[in-house]
Amino acid sequence: MIGGYFPSRLGHTDGLLTDPLERSPGLLLVEDDAALRQMMVWDLCELGYRVYAVATCREAVDVCTRTHPQLGIVDVRLPDGDGVELAASLMDMLSGLQIVLYTGDRAESARERAPPNCVAVLAKPVSVRRLHSLLQSALDRVVSKQGKSKPPR
Repeated sequence: MIGGYFPSRLGHTDGLLTDPLERSPGLLLVEDDAALRQMMVWDLCELGYRVYAVATCREAVDVCTRTHPQLGIVDVRLPDGDGVELAASLMDMLSGLQIVLYTGDRAESARERAPPNCVAVLAKPVSVRRLHSLLQSALDRVVSKQGKSKPPR
């Protein structure tokens, strides 16, 4: 879904941000299981992320082209491709993009194939709080390298 999901209490209209959340980190979530994707979106929005949630590799590339997120959570097994290859492609496309890969299969296999600058490769189930901690640490490293002030948490 282009534009992702946003909590309605923040005053969003048609996927356009009208809130200070605009300064929050953009996060691409690529998960083909609709129910899991929706639950993760709710949790990630509550943590203050601007979430762009999609189900396929093709949608992920389209969203990244339009929104330039700083962070990503990518499922390894997707209906139209391999999440590890997608992560590598997106990281090449967007300098500084920080991605966590996660899988319902054996994480060791994905870990061996993961891009060297991937934040982590995790096995499902993954707690959103754990993802948040990993992503915030990665974002802090990027921000300190760039010498910019951190976005609100």
